[in-house]
Amino acid sequence: PCLSTMLAPNATLAEAFSTAALVHGPSWHTLLTDRSDVEGLYVGPDGVPHCSPGLVPHLQHSCEVY
Repeated sequence: PCLSTMLAPNATLAEAFSTAALVHGPSWHTLLTDRSDVEGLYVGPDGVPHCSPGLVPHLQHSCEVY
């Protein structure tokens, strides 16, 4: 399974880029090349998370599991 999530100015744009990232697979980051307003996280079939540089400040180092 793969996972993608995006941080964008609105939900419609975030959903569109998230879906596109899943379709593009490992080359997902090329979608963000010309978009300074969209940041993303992609986890491929290998289970390794990859994120765009601008997303790093928005990530917390720990998560609370419910």
